[in-house]
This record gives sequence, C-alpha cells and structure tokens, in this order.
Amino acid sequence: MKETTGEKTVILSHSMGAQLTLYFFAWVTTPRKEGGGGGGDKWVDEYVHSFVNIAGPILGVIKAVPALLSGEMKDTAVLLGTVGSMAEQFFGRRVRKDLWNTWGSLWAMLPKGGNAVWGIGADICDETTYPDGLTCRPIDEGTENKTNSRPQQIHDDSFVPFISITDAASATNLPGRAEVLVQKSRVTDFVEAVPDLDVSLPDQRIVNIQDLHPHEIELEEKTGDLSIEFSNLVYEFSQIANVSIEETLVFLHDYAGGYGSKSSSANLHPLLDNEKSEQTTKTSGPSQKSRWWHDPSLTPLPYAPNMKIYCMYGHGLGTERAYYYQRAPGRTDVSLINSSDKAGRQADIYADPPFVLNTTVHGVEHNISHGVMIADGDGSVPLVSLGYMCVDSWVRPETGYNPSGAQVVTREYKDRKGFQVEDPLRGGPGSADHVDVMGNLDMTLDVLK
Repeated sequence: MKETTGEKTVILSHSMGAQLTLYFFAWVTTPRKEGGGGGGDKWVDEYVHSFVNIAGPILGVIKAVPALLSGEMKDTAVLLGTVGSMAEQFFGRRVRKDLWNTWGSLWAMLPKGGNAVWGIGADICDETTYPDGLTCRPIDEGTENKTNSRPQQIHDDSFVPFISITDAASATNLPGRAEVLVQKSRVTDFVEAVPDLDVSLPDQRIVNIQDLHPHEIELEEKTGDLSIEFSNLVYEFSQIANVSIEETLVFLHDYAGGYGSKSSSANLHPLLDNEKSEQTTKTSGPSQKSRWWHDPSLTPLPYAPNMKIYCMYGHGLGTERAYYYQRAPGRTDVSLINSSDKAGRQADIYADPPFVLNTTVHGVEHNISHGVMIADGDGSVPLVSLGYMCVDSWVRPETGYNPSGAQVVTREYKDRKGFQVEDPLRGGPGSADHVDVMGNLDMTLDVLK
C-alpha cells in the first residue's frame, strides 16, 4: 500500500487477530539473523497508520484452560439431563479434550501475565465489596449487604485461586463461606455428583491423535485410564486445594492432554517467563526474544510514535473467570502398590481426563454456576484481557510497554441487547457480545470516524 499509493495502512483485527497483529509487529521489526522479517525498527511507524483492535484477547482467554484440561467450558457444564447425556455419548469430554489439545490456537490464547495479572483478583469481589451483578460495590457498614463474596480459600494470602479442587486432600478444611457453596463430593460419590460422566469410556476415543500429528507422535491407542507415566504428575496437582494460574499453566504444559512432551501444540510457545517448567529452558529458533512475541505482557509495542492504537470491546456480559474442579474416578492397581516406593501414589490409575468440572458448585450471589465463576467481559474474553493493556500498561510511560508513546484510544461498549425480528439470532445493534459487537452500531460509527 505504501509503495504503490504512498498511503499508510490501517490494520483492523477482531479477536485473535489482535494477537497475530502484535506478533507481526514484533517479527517484522526484528533482524532476519534473529528470526525476524528484517524490516527495521521504524518499519511499523513508516507503514502503519493505525491499528484498530476489536475485542482482542490481549492477555488471553480464560476458557482455553478448561478446554485443554478436561474438554469442558461453561457451555458444556450447563448441559444437563438428556441433552447432556447425548453430548457425552457422541462427543464426550475425553474426545473434546484430545481434539482441542491439537489446536495450536487454543494454546496460543492461554492467559498471559501470570499471577501478577490473574492472581490479584482485580475483577473479582473481595471481602470489602459485594457483587451487584458483575460490579463490585463497597460494603456499607451500616447496611446488611455484608456478604462473603469470595468463596475460595485464599492460599497463604498471596493469590486468588484460579482453580479450586474441591476434593483435594487440603480441601477438608475449607472456610465456612466455601462450605455453603461447595457440595464436596469425594471420589466415592463422584458418579452420583456427575451422572452423565461415562467413567468406563469403552471405545469413545473417535479422534485418533496419530491422524492429526502422524510425524510427531507414536502412541498406542488410549484406554479409559490415564497412563502411569502421568500418575504422579496428576497426583501432585490433585493435592492442591487452590491452584494459581501459574501452577495451572505448568501442569497444562507438562500434562498436555496426556501426551506430555510429545505434544507439538503444547510446545509452540513458552507459557510462563520463569523456571517452573522445563519448557522455559528450551530454545525456540535463533533468537531467545522471539520466544515471547506471542505474549504482550513480555513484549513491548514497536517504535511507532505516529501510529494510533484503538481498543474497542464490549463488556457487561458474564464471562468465565475461575473454576471448581474435582478428580474423575479412576481405579487402583494392587500390583503397583506392592512395587511402588511411594505406596498408594503410583498405584492410582486416573481416568482420562483426570479432572472434571464440579458442576454441583453453585452460588448465584457469588456469580458461580455449575462450577464456573464468572466476571465482567464480553461473554468470551474477560474484561482484564480486553482492556488492561489498553488503559494501563500501554498508557503509563514507566511500564516500558509503549516505548515510543504511541497514542492509545479505548472505547468500551456496555451490552444493550435487543430483539430484532429480522435478525433473531443476534443481540441487536447494542449487543456487546464477543462476535455480535462486530454489528454494534456505536462501534461501527466509531470505526468509520
């Protein structure tokens, strides 16, 4: 465009397109000898007029975690009765989990920023506030609006749990506020708690992982049990009542849907900037810096003082934020008990997936339903991911995320759904839904301006 018309380009992206655009910015400005495009530090400033980011999950998508961990999310958790049974029979948890673990896009959209972003609970009501819909209101000492608004046990007060495992060994002493919400069910009564779960999984694995990665993986056909290789890994994870996002990401990478290091999708990018996982010690191409191009929390914007960035996204819709899990029932191999140095640990042969959502956990007053805690967002992406970088890290000079001081303009659109006879499947011109926002009238007018 610049070479033929002399005009700079306007890049408009939706959803994951924002991550691809930021990755491209990092790639094109990096020298070729370091694995980049070789455009030079000023390429973006010279060729891009503006970047319009619509509903971009800048810091990832929370629901990518349960999809990879157990083949579940809020949409599947609420399927009950006959519909839920049919879904499990023809496209069950393990089949979904095996399929989704081959999708590199899901791994690329895992939450970014670690505990520093997702562990402080900025979008979850704490003990000084109470939830009013998706908004946290200060507790007035003179009213009766005092509610224990965070049902999870806080792990040594250092982070807000991302996953709470309700039947972990350390979950027996959950605080009283949690016991009201969590109908704790141990492995022995798990089947009654989740009646639609087929624990035998006879021949339910329709998707063959070898067909999807024929040159990467040589595996025997999986049974209904998780291999002994991962039993200790699962055991250690299952003992933690309250799991941080960083602990979750480490487990996800090392477990990788039951394929571990043999999974090519799990090794596309490092998930954390620390030494908690073997993945962070591996090189990826000629440049160590390129390993973090996918993560805006570790890669600053390019030098582009004349480029404008527009962040446009919806909010006001319940969006997945945290989860309540429990172990799926497995079995015990007595022969392994006698041969194991750690009696009882390697003897546990876990079901696959080894954890499933505890759909018995409810708490409407705490925005918890079917084991899923919701917070503000656009129905798919939490507000923290949509807007934090746009309104804070890219704006404050001291962060270093916007070194050239590119102008950042943010527009938020509160959900105003309305039924239209001529388009009944959409939420109307005021919808802030992740996809529907593309037809939001106010946003469309802002784009055209």
